[in-house]
Amino acid sequence: MEDDNPECSVGELVCPLTHRLFEFPVTTTDGFTYNAQEIREWLSNHSASPMTRDPLSKTTLFASRSIAYLCSAYTFYHSRLAASKQPPSHVLTIEPTTAEEQTLARSREFCEAFDQYRDATESKQNLIQKMQRVLEKFPDNIECLLTYYNMLRYYKEYARAEEIRGRVVALAPNCVDARLLEARLLLEKGEKSRGYEALDQINVETENLTLRSTLRLAVTLFSMERERMGLRLVQAYLAADPDSKVARAELIKMRCQLNEDPEAVRLGEAYLAEHPGDFTAAYYTSLSHVALGNRVRAVELLETIKREKRDEEGLAWANYRIASLRDEEKEFDTVASELKKAHELCPEIGADLSLSKLYLRGKKFKEAAEMLKKVQSGEEEIMELRAYAFEHAGMQELAVGAYIALAESFPGYKDFCSQRIDLMLSAAHS
Repeated sequence: MEDDNPECSVGELVCPLTHRLFEFPVTTTDGFTYNAQEIREWLSNHSASPMTRDPLSKTTLFASRSIAYLCSAYTFYHSRLAASKQPPSHVLTIEPTTAEEQTLARSREFCEAFDQYRDATESKQNLIQKMQRVLEKFPDNIECLLTYYNMLRYYKEYARAEEIRGRVVALAPNCVDARLLEARLLLEKGEKSRGYEALDQINVETENLTLRSTLRLAVTLFSMERERMGLRLVQAYLAADPDSKVARAELIKMRCQLNEDPEAVRLGEAYLAEHPGDFTAAYYTSLSHVALGNRVRAVELLETIKREKRDEEGLAWANYRIASLRDEEKEFDTVASELKKAHELCPEIGADLSLSKLYLRGKKFKEAAEMLKKVQSGEEEIMELRAYAFEHAGMQELAVGAYIALAESFPGYKDFCSQRIDLMLSAAHS
């Protein structure tokens, strides 16, 4: 079975034993998915996995609802494609008839648009205000609430995001996405055993999946240390809906984060030829170019982000990454300017610390000291840098205080800090 789109891994929807589309997919303890009848026949004659040759349980088979759903979507998509000269705009687009269906269709349109908010050319505040107006029209629509929740988390509005999560769970406690939020919350709290158990149950047991919730499941699995499961599910998703911009960008990101840089670059460049302003694709493709030694192309992609994107955090990351790729000896002032801009746009990304280190390497101690005064952190590295900068900037009183604070917080520095203080006091009295 083949597909014209190289990003669509149709093989993820094909049983490795029959080489045909799954009919009743089940997942076994080796992590692979098979057609139920064929794997049962295999296990009746073998005790090892047909894929890994490792011992395999004959009784532990989980129905893979997510893969079954994607097989149905894939079949639907290609039946529509064969019946029309133009591919359908979305695999599950059906003309709404009743007033309720029309309302839901409008809310889905809003959410489809807002799924691109990371790449939007509007400011954070404008996007949040627009989403709030959407929720005024559709206050109980799960899709709208989930889009708003993800937007708030992206912008680090965690308190407001938690309120929205609570609304989703209260409105539909058994829906896939509400269960995903609960599983993610458990993992973020450090309750890994319960969190992974919840994720695994969603992956193999849930029946009321949609394409959107399947993609959210894939992204959650990947981000919570189930990388290969998440990757396979995104590939299967693209087999069912090869036109999905969000899924294609996520696949590029996953390939980059798995250090599969040649594949990330191949996918990324193909995607960016169609969508040059996409932040996720441009950013992660640039990271893979750096890993492969293509620094010039990486800078070109990051410059594209700067031209196309007005979102503060996206611009901040673009400036930050470009600064890290420049030759600081030849372009010291340019690097410093880009790091300053990154810090002004989004203080949370840590560009101020990078700028402080740049100043120290350039022996601009007063500038470094002024920056480190503003860095509110008790981390060991920052406290040591702060004391060093104060000392070499001639700020003796501040330096003594910084060395005392460093020794009190990290006793291993006690002798070192005492020596530095003695040297400063001796020099002051000489």
